[in-house]
Amino acid sequence: MDKNNPIVRGILELADILKCRSIGEFMVKMVITSFFETSVLQLAQLMTEHIEQFQNESNRELEAKVKERTAELEQTNQQLRLELDRIQQTQTSLKQYERIVDKTSDCICLLDKNYIYQTANPAYLKLVDKPLEEVIGHSVIEVLGEEMFNQILKPCLDQCLVGEVVQKDSWVNIYAVKKLYIRRTYTPYLDEQNKICGVLLSIQDLTRLKETEDALKHHQELFYLTVQHAPDVFVIYNSERRFQYVNQRTVERTGFPREDFIGYRDEDVYPPEVYSKYLPLLDQTIATKTVQIGEFTLQLPGLEPYMIVIKYVPVLDDHGEIEQILGMTFDISDRKRIEETLRQREAQLKAITDNIPGAIYTYIKRPDGSSFVEYISDGCLEVFGLSAKQIIKNHQLLVQGFNSEDLKKHREKIAHSAVTLTSLFYELRYQMPNGVLKWIAEASRPELRDNGDIAWQGIILDVSDHKKTELELRETSDHLNFLLNYSPVVILSCQPEGNYPITFVSENVKDIVGYEPQIFLEDSAFWIKQIHPDDREQVLTNLATKFTEDFYIHEYRWLKSDGNYSWFLTQLRKIKDEAGNVTEILGYLIEITDRKTLEQELATLLEQETRRSEELTQKNIALEEARREAEIANQAKSEFLANMSHEIRTPMNAILGFTDLLQSVVTDPKAITYLEAIIIGGRTLLALINDILDLSKIEAGKLELNYAPVNLRVLIREIQQIFNYKAIEKGLILNTNIDHELPQTLYIDEMRLRQILFNVVGNALKFTETGYINISAKTQPYFAFNSQKIWLEITVEDTGIGIAQDQQSRIFEAFIQSAGQSNRKYGGTGLGLAITQRLTQMMGGTVLLQSKLGQGSIFTFVFPEVGFSKNQISLGSNFGQDRNLNQFHPSTILVVDDIESNRELIRGYFAESPHLLLFTENGKQAINQAKVNQPDLILLDLRMPEMDGKIVAEHLKQDQQTRHIPIVILTASCESEQLIEIQQFSQGFLLKPVSLTQLVLELKQHLLIKDQRENTNIEEVEKILVFSSLEIGSAAWRELLFKLEQEEEQVWNSLRKTLKTKDLQQFVQRLETWGQQYQYQPLLEYAHTLETQLEAFDWNNIPETVEHFYNIIKTLKFDS
Repeated sequence: MDKNNPIVRGILELADILKCRSIGEFMVKMVITSFFETSVLQLAQLMTEHIEQFQNESNRELEAKVKERTAELEQTNQQLRLELDRIQQTQTSLKQYERIVDKTSDCICLLDKNYIYQTANPAYLKLVDKPLEEVIGHSVIEVLGEEMFNQILKPCLDQCLVGEVVQKDSWVNIYAVKKLYIRRTYTPYLDEQNKICGVLLSIQDLTRLKETEDALKHHQELFYLTVQHAPDVFVIYNSERRFQYVNQRTVERTGFPREDFIGYRDEDVYPPEVYSKYLPLLDQTIATKTVQIGEFTLQLPGLEPYMIVIKYVPVLDDHGEIEQILGMTFDISDRKRIEETLRQREAQLKAITDNIPGAIYTYIKRPDGSSFVEYISDGCLEVFGLSAKQIIKNHQLLVQGFNSEDLKKHREKIAHSAVTLTSLFYELRYQMPNGVLKWIAEASRPELRDNGDIAWQGIILDVSDHKKTELELRETSDHLNFLLNYSPVVILSCQPEGNYPITFVSENVKDIVGYEPQIFLEDSAFWIKQIHPDDREQVLTNLATKFTEDFYIHEYRWLKSDGNYSWFLTQLRKIKDEAGNVTEILGYLIEITDRKTLEQELATLLEQETRRSEELTQKNIALEEARREAEIANQAKSEFLANMSHEIRTPMNAILGFTDLLQSVVTDPKAITYLEAIIIGGRTLLALINDILDLSKIEAGKLELNYAPVNLRVLIREIQQIFNYKAIEKGLILNTNIDHELPQTLYIDEMRLRQILFNVVGNALKFTETGYINISAKTQPYFAFNSQKIWLEITVEDTGIGIAQDQQSRIFEAFIQSAGQSNRKYGGTGLGLAITQRLTQMMGGTVLLQSKLGQGSIFTFVFPEVGFSKNQISLGSNFGQDRNLNQFHPSTILVVDDIESNRELIRGYFAESPHLLLFTENGKQAINQAKVNQPDLILLDLRMPEMDGKIVAEHLKQDQQTRHIPIVILTASCESEQLIEIQQFSQGFLLKPVSLTQLVLELKQHLLIKDQRENTNIEEVEKILVFSSLEIGSAAWRELLFKLEQEEEQVWNSLRKTLKTKDLQQFVQRLETWGQQYQYQPLLEYAHTLETQLEAFDWNNIPETVEHFYNIIKTLKFDS
């Protein structure tokens, strides 16, 4: 039972309040009390009727009605007991069959490793409805069919054959005849060498248990919803006048959450002007221990005044002391108007519709053969799914729903009733407009009117449940008769004294033991004589001495007609009369010879398993030692890769950086050729490093995905532009084809998707000499699992060299290239497709490959569940190569790096700019320089001797003089954990090697552009600094917008309705964190306003402020 389920939790609370020892006892009380009431009126109608009684009667009459209702309930309970006695008497013959079903044995079979039946007990043969010779030696597919074998049995059998014990509960269709809920247990079967040679399958029929559990769960949910959503306020106090329970209507009416009530008193929850009015009535109830009723006019904060009737009912314990107080509140503000309306309709409602299930009608047939419905009550909507107005206007609408055969017979009965003027009763089938099939019962009496019309006045009832019960009882009876005659269990009864002579034995006894049933009845001692001599005395002794409880089980050997002894189990139960005297013994007999043999075998296997377990323990110890060694080796590998990354990226920073500078300096054609070779080699080496590190992260499970809004059309166009120049060089056509149904915005990891397409499109370009390369994207909405997800397919097709069939699976392995591919001609490390496949799988997708050698390849990337938005987002292109450092207002920049070549590279980048650069080579110098010169920006290396970049940044941020200076970290490390840590103490970071384009892009986040400074006054600059920290269209802007939209969908939509204080406080904390993290002032101001209102308990303004959260998101979107 899930105690976190709100329905279950509510029921548990009510059960505790009503002093029930279990939910079962609680449900029994509720069912016994209301069983026959709810057959006439729904529980909700009872509560409505109760409300009307309170509204229509004075205080004294209301109390009298309660007493009268109590007497009616007692009378109903008495009728229920009488009815249950009658049912018990009429179904005596079925009680024995019900006990038989409860004790039905398991179905057991043994399969070898090829899924061939080796043995099967009679229960199993009966389950599959086949004789033994059609099962033993046959495969599961031959016996049960290929579909059941492949879909249900084979996965479990294969799992069991590798040594696991598997247990599955599921619904199963048995030859499309019946549906059973069964428990299948698969146990490995071991041979003499202790090896798995087959599977022992045991099947238990849990259908009745499952149906009972489902029904109980449904009733629990129904009861909880009825009480919880009652239309009036209902509360329970304990003896100390503290709230024990409040229903949902209490929460809705007052606007206070449930936790504000439980454990508190009225004066802790309501203001004095409210509780001071009705509290004396509650105190009077406690003082007098009697029911008290009063009318009051109340006004809760923020609500209009309203009139109520409050009734307090004390619940006394065995000593006459108050244990609980029930409080019921009824809104009577509209009572006068309702009373007037009720007086006008009272006669008609009481005479026709009150307390009548179904629909009352008057049907007219004229002498000319025409007919119409003169009147039908509103109950027709529930019976037929049509309103009274629809039926009266055109009663032929009903004809469409009735079964044609039933309708034909009904018309014949109408004609006969019209001639004879005799009463009409008929049952017929009716299909509702929504497709639901019902059984309808009609009872009416015809009347001949003066004008010659014949009027049938009667009632129409929905008897579907009655019909269903009737059919179920018939099926149960047939099923039990089947079990009685064909079950492997022999049913018997005997007298409770002497030699326990048999009084009844089922017909299947002949099939099991070989004797005719009549022998047991004629010779009272026959079954005793057949017991093995070694067991007989013990059986009789135990029956006389140990059969003291209602149940008794014993096992013994019994002589069958073939002259052989077999083991049998007998379970007996005493049947007693009303005085408690034993009148009969009822039981069953089942052969357990196979089980006894199996027990002996299992004892031997258990001994073998114990020895094997000890061996496994030793092996596990060795494996644990090996695992620790592997972890140490993996850690050493990670540290080696991180160090190598840093050591390689540091000189690469100088190589690529200075060659970047030399491109604008070198003019000699030959030197330019050399320079381009250096650039290409450096970038190739850098790409190789990144591939190796990415593959290492994926294998270690450390690669993290960052899902954010992405415009896939823009991304694909960027890929096309990047590779288009190379395609034109090779004489290739590079096309794109994007489905117009593709949403504007997808939520996916843009960087990793870009990396996938770079790898695959780059390969296609490399291995294609003539023809074309196509990049396409499409969506298949009919595969969507819900409205918030789409099925995305991205395809890259080329007309290149293709891949042989036997090589297609190997090319996705690391460091593997297609056989026959020339490394000298094409180059490469064989890492690209390995990384591509694993990134796709991490993103929940699949890579599909179609290729033939010499005919090109098609790579398809399928992502079955991708989040999307129909709103278009503005995404900046990443391929603008902005290298202009002069666009910024002259600034002072402090450069901190212990490697001279790195400092010189930065100096070279800024050589032609108006900016002032200060250089230091260690952390101590950097702190001093920052304090003295107050630079506009600090470029800080992360790894330095003595004092690394992190320590320097922490010093600067803690010092009041330098904490305002933005810091950009320059690092050669790329571990995700380290990058996350960097974000905590810096405003940005650049990964070495750093290009001039990357540097300019980062500086745009921190330095003012000249146009901004020249065209704004001091106040406008301050405003820009406040609001422009979050650049519109930037990755940070997209990330914040994504988080706020997620908050709106997952939290705000429900929070604006509940307004729970704790949830509001957590909501404010999250917004403050994001406002500070992304430096978005409107969000910070909004969070501060809401926080102030919460601290002041300003509930007049809090709801309106919460509603304004949508405007924050709207403003952020429109800023773009």
